[in-house]
Amino acid sequence: MKRLIRLLTILFSAIVLTALTPAYAAASSFGRTTAGTIPSSGLRADYKRGSEFVLPETGMLQQICAYLDTNGGAGNGQWIRYAMYQDQNGVPGQLVTETDGRFLEQSLPTPNWFCLPIRGRWLQEPGSYWLVIHSGNLWGIVRYYYDGAANWYGNADEWAGGAADTFGSGGAGDGTISIRADYSPLRSAGATAIGTRISSPMAANMKRGSSFTLTEKASVWQLNAYIDGQGGAGGSQPLWIALYDDQNGEPGALVTKTQVDPSPAGSAGHWVSGHVSSASAIPLLLMPGRYWIVLYTGSPGGVLRYYMSGTGNWRGNANPDTEPSSFFGPASPGDGTITANISYTPENALHQTMGRSTPGTIPSGPLAANYIRGSDVTPDHWFREAWVTALWAYMDGNGGVAGSQKVRLGLYFGTNPDHYTADRVVMSDEVTIPAGQAPGWVRFPVPYTHITNDSIYGHFHVMMLSGGTQGVARYYLSNDAINWAGAPVAYTDIGPGSLNFEDPNYYPGGLAVSPGSGTVSVYAEYVNTAETDMYP
Repeated sequence: MKRLIRLLTILFSAIVLTALTPAYAAASSFGRTTAGTIPSSGLRADYKRGSEFVLPETGMLQQICAYLDTNGGAGNGQWIRYAMYQDQNGVPGQLVTETDGRFLEQSLPTPNWFCLPIRGRWLQEPGSYWLVIHSGNLWGIVRYYYDGAANWYGNADEWAGGAADTFGSGGAGDGTISIRADYSPLRSAGATAIGTRISSPMAANMKRGSSFTLTEKASVWQLNAYIDGQGGAGGSQPLWIALYDDQNGEPGALVTKTQVDPSPAGSAGHWVSGHVSSASAIPLLLMPGRYWIVLYTGSPGGVLRYYMSGTGNWRGNANPDTEPSSFFGPASPGDGTITANISYTPENALHQTMGRSTPGTIPSGPLAANYIRGSDVTPDHWFREAWVTALWAYMDGNGGVAGSQKVRLGLYFGTNPDHYTADRVVMSDEVTIPAGQAPGWVRFPVPYTHITNDSIYGHFHVMMLSGGTQGVARYYLSNDAINWAGAPVAYTDIGPGSLNFEDPNYYPGGLAVSPGSGTVSVYAEYVNTAETDMYP
């Protein structure tokens, strides 16, 4: 069954072709990277055709490019999209992915490479694939170029609704089409060589980790570690691999975590891996910097061992919960870089923030339990395709009460021009602020979540939801604007679903929040994966 969303997408996809600059600076390509010498005839409507190529390594697809011109006949233009199919016994089989459609006007008399970005992020395994040109109706002016060995297969396929999910029966033809796919190859950061020293049996409810430096923007797909099950105890010991950010040379806030299957007692040394999210096609986007990759082990203890090399670069502490904690906490130093790493692909997306990323100087009072408050963080530009990767707040634990306090951040968005309500986009993981924590930026991890700001009425808010124990944590304010709203609300796992910034007597619905002075030092971090913003 064809996807309805494709049909909706192409209605807004017409362009005048004025430049052929690829949307991405890809590291690698597979397919044909040299132009053929023989032009095709003008492409028939409602038809697809392609050639088979081999992807030699795992990589994230970025775009598909073909060598085209518009000299196939008279007329205004023609619709084009690209698609990629799995090979099935020498012919194309199941659809892997496709691009949006584009209307090529008759402004490309000289042949050149024309590239279209692949929507979403797809980590593709090595293998044989078919790269395909799917043509729509109107005048048949587009031509591709080919030559060489017979490597062509095509069939009729109605343009509306997108390329068929299964390629279908077709016919073979002459030559190899000049078409390629650009991708980012899978890379590693951290320790990849298996260490020669083996740890003592890992204790229960403890975490330990080593730092590494990421030198480029990255889409992180999985976390990996080398372990064995020869610690001496029986049974199976729970194992998590976690990633923490760095705070002044020490592990700080949790970035992501994944539980892995460590194999049973007695197993030999082997690599274990876990995806950073429940969907392997959705990576975690990181900026360059220092991070800590950490092993957390549960009960029973004494089953697993890790491998390491060198001296220094080790931190560890007790972790009484059943999962890695939101903050690493005070750590003891030790020797050895643990054999663990991340798998990632280079990322060219535009990293941005919205909100107050310079902290205010006015501390709030101690946070009340069961209360939400925050500020408008709407950026001064529009974007059509982005993903929020984290929420941040400048906080401390100097509210005066002992213990710790649970806090979440939520991102809300509203577009109604008549009255102002905002619906929750995403709520962060729970972060525990301990008493006495020094002022600093606190990262609130969120699921990788799509956002858009394509309305003139659109407004984003970052809101802080606090639970018990009351009076431990504080946030920081500036006094440069009336940009505060808050209300009592029960602290729950997800927070209120919508907020009402107007008089609820006139505009019912959502939690009514009251205005106040100041701007809360909160911001959203997001990655804009469109080539450019919609408007400057």
